[in-house]
Amino acid sequence: SFNGAVLMRDGRVYVIPSNSTSARIFDPRDESLTTPGGAFPGGDQHSGGVLLPDGRVFMVPHQSTVARIYDPVANAVSTVGGFPGNYGYCGAVLLPDGRVMCIPHMAVKAAIYDPVAGTVSFGASIFPGSEGFVGGALLPDGRVFCSPHKAAAPRIYDSVTDTVTTPSGVWGTAGISNFIGCALLPDGRVF
Repeated sequence: SFNGAVLMRDGRVYVIPSNSTSARIFDPRDESLTTPGGAFPGGDQHSGGVLLPDGRVFMVPHQSTVARIYDPVANAVSTVGGFPGNYGYCGAVLLPDGRVMCIPHMAVKAAIYDPVAGTVSFGASIFPGSEGFVGGALLPDGRVFCSPHKAAAPRIYDSVTDTVTTPSGVWGTAGISNFIGCALLPDGRVF
């Protein structure tokens, strides 16, 4: 029913709906679970999310052609369109400039959401698609490490130059589920 969660500024956790038709908010102070405003279509619509610099929650479009954005002040959900649907993205990373990079899963281009302009753009660099990546991590230098799912190796995306590089090494086997997600370690390495 849910796929991912985002820690909000007030310490509550927004639980991202995927197949559910409503989100949930968990409050660790009293261990309560509430249903916030906003309706969702269900059907594997979102996969992960990020906290925007202004405190709203961005939900990554997976099967959906729109991203949904929860505003905790208004207790309401808005949308921004233009995504491909078809399991396009799985996870996202907040870039140093406040934009959001959606991690390509079936999509072959990175989607970049600009919360200030309210627009979506797509990078020119090509990713393999075919369930290539699930999740990512912001590297200390501002590039994004894309965790290889069915891709044989991760990709590193530079949003400033719109380039993708493939690090060397043996990571996994193409077409086989290798990894789901990653984490940045304190020393800058990725686990």
